[in-house]
Amino acid sequence: MAKIKLIVNGTEKQAISVSASPYQYYAKSLITSVTDIVYVVALDNNGKELDRALVKVVQKTTSGTITANDFQKGTDNKVIGTYTGDIVKVGLSVNGTEYTRIPVSNGSFEYYANDKILATTDVVVITGYDAAGNPLDSQIVKVTTKASTTGEIQLSSYKYGTDSKIKGTYTGDIVKVRVTKGGQTYSTIPVSNNVIEYYAKNIVTSVTDVVMMEGLNSEGKVVSTKQLNIYTGDGTITADSYRIGTDQVTGTYTGDVKRVSIEVNGTVQSAIPVSGNKYEYYAKTLITSPTDVVYAIAYDATGRELNRVPVTILDKTPPTGTITMESYKVGKDKQVKGTTTGDITRIALVVNGVEQSKIPVTNNAFAYYAANLITSANDKVSMIGYAADGTKVTEVDVTLTKVTGTITADSYKVGASYLTGTYTGDVTRISVEVNGTEYQTIPVTGNNIYRYFLRDKVTAVTDVVKVYGKDDLGNKISEVDLVLTN
Repeated sequence: MAKIKLIVNGTEKQAISVSASPYQYYAKSLITSVTDIVYVVALDNNGKELDRALVKVVQKTTSGTITANDFQKGTDNKVIGTYTGDIVKVGLSVNGTEYTRIPVSNGSFEYYANDKILATTDVVVITGYDAAGNPLDSQIVKVTTKASTTGEIQLSSYKYGTDSKIKGTYTGDIVKVRVTKGGQTYSTIPVSNNVIEYYAKNIVTSVTDVVMMEGLNSEGKVVSTKQLNIYTGDGTITADSYRIGTDQVTGTYTGDVKRVSIEVNGTVQSAIPVSGNKYEYYAKTLITSPTDVVYAIAYDATGRELNRVPVTILDKTPPTGTITMESYKVGKDKQVKGTTTGDITRIALVVNGVEQSKIPVTNNAFAYYAANLITSANDKVSMIGYAADGTKVTEVDVTLTKVTGTITADSYKVGASYLTGTYTGDVTRISVEVNGTEYQTIPVTGNNIYRYFLRDKVTAVTDVVKVYGKDDLGNKISEVDLVLTN
């Protein structure tokens, strides 16, 4: 077999030369439907059909996800978010009406929607589409207004007979706090710097009092309410800052504390026994977001709450790592190789903006097959490192180098069987062109000397003959004019 061609729906396409198996035939613009009937045909040097096979045509599977930030009516002009996978366009629909789809790039999008989203009751959906217009993922966009404010109060326990102020912290849009007890509302005071101190010695008059604190936004709306824990026993608790993804909430305690628990978003977890004035409470599966509201709570031997303190929640430490790349010689190398450090467990090659599939890293090293992906030293190539949870850690460029090499050709006597010559460098294949027709490409033997059967191709000293040296991809990297003699 010297050449192959395609037949698509009965139409013959251009024949190309092949030298080895497997072969490649560019067909993206030729095969456009899964209903196309396609054959690949093997030909000899004279174009005679040797064999043919039916090509199975299947639909390419695309996938992707999309996320969108909340849209605050009266403040935001655009719906902003991110996407992954094969998404190339994003469309917005409001109350069932879809607006123009816009192209997106680099994993993020901004869709102007100030004239489309008119009320907080609007049902807004953002959808990601692939290049064929197929919807891949949708998400409902939450619509809020400036008045839809949020915030949270956290209160430290109040020791009756000793403390005079209710102390705590707040988050979000809270600008004022007030206290209620037994149906009576006490004065409202401003707060700042996320710290609460409210004089309450005249309010808390019994350990059995039910005292509530309310946090208000600038509109006077109550956005958070918490009950004050009032205690008389001797016992305090502290809590270290907790980072998402770690195992334990830790801290210390004093006095009559015998058991410790934590409260997460209003749910009190089971209490554990403690000793030695330090405690560790397993919370990895309980605290999952930096916005979680968490308290550490101390109890005496009877189970009575003695003290509670808020736990400061820190976001998890982002994964880190580096990639070190070896240079890649186009036309010679088959694999892109390199090493990794840190949290990188998978890598993906990017060629001319198209990210390829991810492969695992083994023992901090990788070898990514790229002979069919990188075809030119002018390609833009990079490598992305990912952590185990899919987080992108880093991306580095791959340095591409060109193959080099030379060939020589001994003078050829017309009628002789073989052309002979030498080669150097990255030359791995030889072909001959006679009077504008290029003939079969053959591999070289590895000893820097080649032979090419030429008797049936050159018939006169007036023939114009060129000899080409090629790399592994079949690219010409050296050529010489052949001298013919009688």
